[in-house]
Amino acid sequence: MQTEFVALQCGLTKQNEIELEITKLKKRFEKAMLRVIIAITFVLAGVCQLRAEDYLSGSEVAAVGAGTAGISLIGSRIKRIPTDKAPVIRGHLPFEQSFQRWLGGDYELHKKSNFIDTEFGAFVTPLFSGVALSAINLGYPRDSRGKDFSEDIFLFVSGAMATKGITDITKGIFARDRPLRHVLDDDVNAEAVFTRSYLQQSFFSGHTSGAFFSAGFLNLRVRETMRRRMTNSEYRSWRWVSSGTLYGWAAFVGLSRVHAYKHHPSDVLVGALAGILVSELFFNFSKKSNSSQNGNQNLSPPILFRISLPI
Repeated sequence: MQTEFVALQCGLTKQNEIELEITKLKKRFEKAMLRVIIAITFVLAGVCQLRAEDYLSGSEVAAVGAGTAGISLIGSRIKRIPTDKAPVIRGHLPFEQSFQRWLGGDYELHKKSNFIDTEFGAFVTPLFSGVALSAINLGYPRDSRGKDFSEDIFLFVSGAMATKGITDITKGIFARDRPLRHVLDDDVNAEAVFTRSYLQQSFFSGHTSGAFFSAGFLNLRVRETMRRRMTNSEYRSWRWVSSGTLYGWAAFVGLSRVHAYKHHPSDVLVGALAGILVSELFFNFSKKSNSSQNGNQNLSPPILFRISLPI
């Protein structure tokens, strides 16, 4: 028994070292993304001035970039939860525990529900969406291929970082315990496996908010492209495909977090809503996206948030 306990402790120490290295890599990635936003901001500040009536002006680009950087920096600070901070939301909400048990079964230490259940997994959907978004803008430009690509990527990266910043701010304020903290065996100390700060970052899910932001932004661009290149009847017949596929994948990401006992169901639901709203906001910053390109302009209501669900 003593031998098994020593082996477990050695395994936990190695796991902590791996998680520390992953955290360092994640921070480096976030800093690199901030540099990208700053670089694109300066480039677009000059380029977009050429046709400010169609694209974001230099001042607008600078404002979006500065706001995003500010939210990201504030989030990185607030996310550092003090060890004595009491959680704002305690335990499970009604019916959450039974649903999580049904979906996730018995919890096993370090068992991964799928390849998404890693720190890097949080960036899988944004990376794929960024590549797909680039292909759409280069293959089916609205006006100027270079300007369309630059503006869309700038807004997408800015929105992704803003989503991350908002998520971090919320995690730091609410300090909700992750479900796995309550399901570990009595002989395993949760804080010996994970840091206390990590265990109190449940609300809301960053994997989910990032996935739904990426899916929402890409879906809006796909549907805008379909409206330009299809007839009304064709668009109405095919518009559900992108929404169903992209939001279906984002929902899978969210459920995987519940399955792995990393988040409560309510963490995933709120994360999904946050991601969708931020995607709507940043997509509608684009002047080109709000201007009519063909006779299908009456398919979208004239409101700020045109929720891109398959309706």
